[in-house]
Amino acid sequence: MNTAADELRCHSGLETALRAGLKAAIGAISKMAEKDTAHQVESYHCTLILAAFTPEAVAAIQVGDGAAVVAAPEGIKMLTIPQQGEYANETYFITMPQAENIAFFNQTDSVEALLLFTDGLQQQAIDFANKRPHTDFVASAIKNGSNADDLSHPAASSSSWATEQNDADIRLQQWLSSEEGAQHNTDDTTLVVASRINHDD
Repeated sequence: MNTAADELRCHSGLETALRAGLKAAIGAISKMAEKDTAHQVESYHCTLILAAFTPEAVAAIQVGDGAAVVAAPEGIKMLTIPQQGEYANETYFITMPQAENIAFFNQTDSVEALLLFTDGLQQQAIDFANKRPHTDFVASAIKNGSNADDLSHPAASSSSWATEQNDADIRLQQWLSSEEGAQHNTDDTTLVVASRINHDD
């Protein structure tokens, strides 16, 4: 979001910048809903994960399901977790009045890569029983995004774009396009990968 980026350029802290971005997103959705007389506000329900990847740290703020995972020197770990609503299979939306108050923020340093994914992939990416990432799936997704040789392309949409085929991205793409993947992915399956560029190469 431009608002968050502007805050970062003004040297605001990561939390300040991301909360400003969240507030701007809430405001934009609210304005659209107010102008739309043909639909209820529920038509605009959506979740949000907003992240910042700087030379010093990585941070994310989240309302709703999906999650952010990071790869650090000590291993792969959760940065945010899916937010559950009052009942099973419910979540929170940025259209809710309490969205800013329930937003979860977290940040960490010494991160090599960041993975963001929506609810359609969280069963595959998260070991809910042990409250940790499924390292094989996450590592494959990160490796797929990190192997892109066209740096003008966003390191994202691993289900439809890969510039270099390797064992990791082949396995990931095969799973996402398989019958098993389709059965598990009735929800949105957006996947975003960001990693640091090695300037020594």
